[in-house]
Amino acid sequence: MYDYDLVTAYNAVPKAEILPSGHRVVPYYYKGIVNSLLEYDDWNACDNAMLQLQEERDNDRLSENYCWKGLHLDKMFLYNVVFYKDTYEPIFVSGCQSVGENSIRVFSRYYAFEKYRTDGKHLLQKVDDFGELKYSLHHCRKHDLIFWSRDKSNKFFKRLKKGRPDIFSGWTVHEDKIEIIYPDNEQYIFYKGNLNEILYNRNP
Repeated sequence: MYDYDLVTAYNAVPKAEILPSGHRVVPYYYKGIVNSLLEYDDWNACDNAMLQLQEERDNDRLSENYCWKGLHLDKMFLYNVVFYKDTYEPIFVSGCQSVGENSIRVFSRYYAFEKYRTDGKHLLQKVDDFGELKYSLHHCRKHDLIFWSRDKSNKFFKRLKKGRPDIFSGWTVHEDKIEIIYPDNEQYIFYKGNLNEILYNRNP
């Protein structure tokens, strides 16, 4: 007989998928640890992508965020690697960071590899057409709050809200900066769900 609790748990673990763009998303970390259900080739490719990140990060203004300690992988509900179509060439990495009891910060420790960085002229488009985000939202759907944060202006979020209603029609741009994750870290947020989750239930 099957142990249905184990079957349910197995089915809940995110698996690698081909995105509508043709690129492939691999959930490298799940609930703060390496995803134990990854196939060996996927696991190895993710490890290699992270090593490449360590080699490239010195040229980034937020370099310290991408060292092994700065990535905070132990706090990631998901940390995904997106590979170019049927290759193991990494395009970007992106995390869904657990914040408080039931909130998720998307695009946490996002890093686009140098080969796939854009010129910034088409901010409403991404190489995966937000496929990785949609994948992540599906797996984070039981959380009460999903948010994206930036330390600079919220104008980018307003442009997304207006320009990509196919994805962000149910999202809200918060007008003022709020403190998130740790004291004195104030950022603008773009969110869907119960904002009280982040206002009153932050991690200490």
